[in-house]
Amino acid sequence: MKARAVVAFGMDLAIPMPDSLGRFEKRFLGQLTATFEEWSRCRQDLSQWEQENLYVENPSPERLADHKKQVERLIFFGQLFAFVTSHPEFPDTELAEMVHANQWILREMFLTFHDPNPMPQEEVDRLLKEVYTAP
Repeated sequence: MKARAVVAFGMDLAIPMPDSLGRFEKRFLGQLTATFEEWSRCRQDLSQWEQENLYVENPSPERLADHKKQVERLIFFGQLFAFVTSHPEFPDTELAEMVHANQWILREMFLTFHDPNPMPQEEVDRLLKEVYTAP
């Protein structure tokens, strides 16, 4: 057992503290990075799946429902990563920035297919006509 600090009980007894917190932190941060990378790959895989299954004329309601569940789960895990990486003493700012970027992408993925307040088709048609009509 490696001592990092000493706990004193009374005036005459001192017991060395184990370095369990340091070992835990090192293991946790190592696993966090690997877990984040796996989460990010899941997001990339879902993006590829979107291209193949949702960017079609009429995606099926079943595929849209599956997509929504997957994006919501990835957002949930991203919120956990964001909580951990947002601490001011979190040592890996690059990882924290990548978590933020992935969360933004996931939000955009969600809004693209599951916007709770979609624009009415009449408004879409009006805007398209306004933008693409020659002067």
